[in-house]
Amino acid sequence: MIEDELEIYKIDEIYKNPKAFFKKLNIFSQDKYSKLNQKETLEKIFGNKDDIALVVGNGPSAIEFKMGSEIDKKFNTILRVNNYQIKSYEQYIGTRTDIWANCVGVKTTPKKLDKNTTVLTCIGQFNFSKYFAMSGIVPKLKNINEIKNIFHLHEIQSIFRYSYGFENNLTTGMTTLILLSLFYNKSIYCIGFDFYVGKNYYFSNTKPNLSRHNLIYEKKLFKYLKRKGIIKILNTTNIQELKNISTVSLQNIKTV
Repeated sequence: MIEDELEIYKIDEIYKNPKAFFKKLNIFSQDKYSKLNQKETLEKIFGNKDDIALVVGNGPSAIEFKMGSEIDKKFNTILRVNNYQIKSYEQYIGTRTDIWANCVGVKTTPKKLDKNTTVLTCIGQFNFSKYFAMSGIVPKLKNINEIKNIFHLHEIQSIFRYSYGFENNLTTGMTTLILLSLFYNKSIYCIGFDFYVGKNYYFSNTKPNLSRHNLIYEKKLFKYLKRKGIIKILNTTNIQELKNISTVSLQNIKTV
């Protein structure tokens, strides 16, 4: 068993006690949320623990099947990552974005979001991470005055490394898969996780900066979580098994 395979099993310690993991997180937001406790903050970001969530990665397999209309109807929470694109891909990946998770990268493109979209920055650095969040993301929101929920989660990589022994910086996609699967009571569905095999993104072939990541390790970790039933790859069969979310539930998604 090679070294990075040994590291995979360190994830079990986190899943044995998710509350302990979340207590280590340092999440800050606008002043209006400064008095929320940890439980309230997580619920503000992710919603109800019994909701059904989907993480849409940016790999080419995200547009393998035309599931867009079903995606919009069957998931309480739809999370998209970094420089995702919806225009021209609606029939494949749907139209809603309930959470936009990003790494505050220099290549993060400006976005106009629905006012109820939650912005979640996953920052690896401890030093000046708050500055990175405020200067790197906030100015890139074209309708910043309309966005209700903006949260900055920093020290995330430090927690993985120093509290749980992870040697690799996780990508934004893998980080959010773990976060959501620790919060929600049900398996997390996902599409578009290809680990940069072949074309880099479903919307472009721009070369990403992967110098801090170990994709061979992440692919093994992904398969491990899938084998345990923690995550599921969405396809045309299992999406039909999900019930449509109600109109009332849809109206209450991520509202303040």
